[in-house]
Amino acid sequence: MKNIMNKLEKIKEVIIKANPSIMELKFGCEVLLDDKEKCTIGFWNPVYSGWSSDIGDEIEKEEIKQILGRPIQLADVLMAIEKKCKNELYHIGTDGVIGVPLPINPMTTFVECVWDLSKNLDNQKPEVIDLLFELLVKDK
Repeated sequence: MKNIMNKLEKIKEVIIKANPSIMELKFGCEVLLDDKEKCTIGFWNPVYSGWSSDIGDEIEKEEIKQILGRPIQLADVLMAIEKKCKNELYHIGTDGVIGVPLPINPMTTFVECVWDLSKNLDNQKPEVIDLLFELLVKDK
């Protein structure tokens, strides 16, 4: 499990580099507060000069210790694949199937995994993380 978590962190680095807006402080962004409490930012409230949150309190910028970013979705992964693997052949199906060609016969032989379209990157199966690691992190 630790190996998957390490791979996940490295994948996130590549994806955030490809799409820095993941780390912007806006609706849906997760933050760590002064008291080590994690929460999700909602809408900006100009009356209180703070954000609404999923913990029920208004959050002021001074209370935010660290910006953790919003959850990474398939669209973010696709942006990273496009930037890292330009001009290479990959299969991305509307059903979440991600196919990577094998050197045996890149036109017909693929390694595949299925991205669960209802979940973000943190909640994908280990085989998805393994394939994304091979695709985005490992040197080719």
